[in-house]
Amino acid sequence: MKAVVSTQSTGDLIATSEALGTDSVFILCFLICFLFNWLGYLICFCLFTSVAARCGAISGIGLNLVKLLLILKRCSFENPQMVQAQEYMQLHEIQYMLLMSLGLLVLIFGVLRYNSAKTVVRPNLLLPRYM
Repeated sequence: MKAVVSTQSTGDLIATSEALGTDSVFILCFLICFLFNWLGYLICFCLFTSVAARCGAISGIGLNLVKLLLILKRCSFENPQMVQAQEYMQLHEIQYMLLMSLGLLVLIFGVLRYNSAKTVVRPNLLLPRYM
């Protein structure tokens, strides 16, 4: 089956549910990017073309950034380079907070983007079903 994409008069892309993808694809790409860092992000963007996969990849990489910052801030290291990175983070707390908020913002952006795409493609999704 071929995905159909049409444009409205405003130029916004309206995709069918085939091009949108499913929630399971969103979660799969989210977990791949969360577990495999940038390599997982590239894999998801190259292998999957649906909106769900791309938004899941964006959300996963945002949460991955938060995870790496928390590991760097909270764990104790013996490697001299990691110790220097921890000391840098302690000295520059505002940069740490900005990077943390950037990761959370990217996470929320991916989730909201996928939810808005779902409501555009399937507007009756949020309404209760009556028999």
